[in-house]
Amino acid sequence: MNDRIWWHLTRATGLVAWVALAASMATGGLIANRFIRAPATVRRTVGLHRHCAAIGLMLTAVHLGALLADSYVPFEILDLVVPFRAPWRPTALAWGIAGLDLLILVEATSLAHRRLSKRSWQLIHRCSALGFASATVHLLQAGSETSTAAIRGLVIVITTLIAFLHLGRLMRVRTGASPRREPREEPLASPADEAYC
Repeated sequence: MNDRIWWHLTRATGLVAWVALAASMATGGLIANRFIRAPATVRRTVGLHRHCAAIGLMLTAVHLGALLADSYVPFEILDLVVPFRAPWRPTALAWGIAGLDLLILVEATSLAHRRLSKRSWQLIHRCSALGFASATVHLLQAGSETSTAAIRGLVIVITTLIAFLHLGRLMRVRTGASPRREPREEPLASPADEAYC
């Protein structure tokens, strides 16, 4: 297979994985801040949040496989899991490795959330913000597409919006305040109660 194909696959899967993770972070922020209130809409949004995270991780796996297959830089498996070991842009790759480790932790504990206390799960789930931040730094430092002003600007705008969503949630948690809620005749469905959010 032509090596250019692996290069294009690496770039495409890296960028689309970031977009999927950004969508997961955005929907998580909407749920956490209770901007969405109708129980059926909350359930659908929780489903979208989970699916986007899973898609992001699957595309990241393809991204790593394409890096191994591409002969332009001779990566070994350890280069992609041990920070600062890679022969090409080790700092940029270290950010990606840190982000991937955190996001795997979040996904694994989300799949096993019924075995964890709600408090433990929420604390671990909040690591997703750090994982996404690391993935964003990796994209900006290693992604060749972000050399264009339009893509770089789009990444910065999306990241800023997600940061505001999650900082608002953290400020409410610290002060003990919560978004004003309308009285309900029925409680939220269980998937919403399980959401971070």
